[in-house]
Amino acid sequence: MRFVKRPGNEREKLDDKVDKILLRLDEIRQSLADMQERVSLVEKVLGDRLPPDILTERKFIEEVQSGDEIIERIMSKVQELTDANSLKNVLEDKLDEKFGVKPSPVEMRRIERIMRILSQHGKLTSRGLSKLTGLSRTRCNEYFKQMELLGMVEPVETGRQKFYRLS
Repeated sequence: MRFVKRPGNEREKLDDKVDKILLRLDEIRQSLADMQERVSLVEKVLGDRLPPDILTERKFIEEVQSGDEIIERIMSKVQELTDANSLKNVLEDKLDEKFGVKPSPVEMRRIERIMRILSQHGKLTSRGLSKLTGLSRTRCNEYFKQMELLGMVEPVETGRQKFYRLS
């Protein structure tokens, strides 16, 4: 007996197979979604039970990503301290050479602070510096005069006002 191929039968068989595959695919998707929920629940439970000092993978990744920022902050602080120490030595030498006196630590910090403020603002009057530092206008003027004698700042007269800027 010979079987005759019927085009409609093959089409129906293929459609049935496709339907079965699609049903199985939906089952797999649902199963995957259930597993993801379970994983999230387990992570939450473990996260609640783990001591805070244990480093999880997510925390580790976050910390590694923020590590570059930390390194940059450390490097800028080291550079700032290095610059401050070299500035301190230069200031001490200049003051000792010009006036024969070693400045007090308070005066050194104030001069360093004035230098930083001037580098940020460009130029200032004694009154402007006074507002920024909290020192009296007269004391700021005295610091400017000392720094001018040391060649650290230079005066710039604009009308009746006298501004000082870094040399």
